Amino acid sequence: MGVRTVWQPLRVALVAALLVVATTSPALGAAYPVNAQSQLQGNELAFEAEFLELINQERAADGLNPLARLDVLVDGARGQAQAIHGAGYLFHNPDLADVTTGWYALGENVGYGPTVIALHNAFMDSPGHRANVMKDTYNYAGVGVVIDANSVIWVAVVFMYGPAGLAEAQPPSTPADVPAVYEPPFVDDEGSVHEDSIAAIANAGITAGCNAEGDEYCPEDPVTRGQMATFLVRALDLPTTPTDYFHDDTGSAHEDAINALAAAGMTNGCDAASYCPDDPVSRAQMATFLARALDLGPVGTDQFDDDDGSTHESAINALAVAGVTSGCDAGVRSYCPGQNVNRAQMASFIARALGLV
Repeated sequence: MGVRTVWQPLRVALVAALLVVATTSPALGAAYPVNAQSQLQGNELAFEAEFLELINQERAADGLNPLARLDVLVDGARGQAQAIHGAGYLFHNPDLADVTTGWYALGENVGYGPTVIALHNAFMDSPGHRANVMKDTYNYAGVGVVIDANSVIWVAVVFMYGPAGLAEAQPPSTPADVPAVYEPPFVDDEGSVHEDSIAAIANAGITAGCNAEGDEYCPEDPVTRGQMATFLVRALDLPTTPTDYFHDDTGSAHEDAINALAAAGMTNGCDAASYCPDDPVSRAQMATFLARALDLGPVGTDQFDDDDGSTHESAINALAVAGVTSGCDAGVRSYCPGQNVNRAQMASFIARALGLV
């Protein structure tokens, strides 16, 4: 990430060291399915709103005024987010001073990472970036987000100290500024805390439900290893392979997905020649599936107390740091690694990992 401040009339740029938040992107070359591309813009708009909301929460906790969204700053931030995404590395807008006119001071934070909250926390942990977020004179901001094909979030935030009343003079937001809303496609997940995630993965083409009519999801059913393969292959748009890796999935509806997952290096099966497609997936195993799929490395911090000694502990910690899981019991350092994952929980794991919610 990077931070920049420009003052009028001297226009001196102060650039801090660039920091990068470890990404939770899928393996190199993996991408959203084609039928998920249409919702990327909705996600980007939603993430822009979430970034600004988090910034204003930090400011409110410190007794500072909220930053008003200013369209011209949003345009500048989106342009810079596109620029760093296109270049594949971080740099500041060399024309930041020309983003708008009539300002007294401008600042800029740029970065990329796995989730909105991970990026926000990294900004807050960096003195230079935090100074922009918490600067008492700033009264406007604009956030620009680009989600790349590997689910990485590229963000630019432009801060401004300027004349009062500019935001009030803006026309009302257009429908294009409203984040995408998912229509609940299933009738049997009403009231579930996972309903939004279930709808999100359905809209992304990752699930079609559990019955022929496509109107039920069976949220409480356990996820089998075969189903897990199909979910991940659809989510990551993995290519098929002619190689048959396991002897015990012949005739399974998930056989092609299982082989694709093995070809991508995301599973070694349950033993040397078997995949055990009908076995349920535990929360610990789910962590390893996702950590491999997202190419997450060790994080060096222990997040939970009940997974010590587990072969999946490193993957569990990586998912927690990436914001994909907060455990199984709010306020307690527990992950419940031995519990089986049901279809509703699986939806939330995948939706968070891909930034769909």
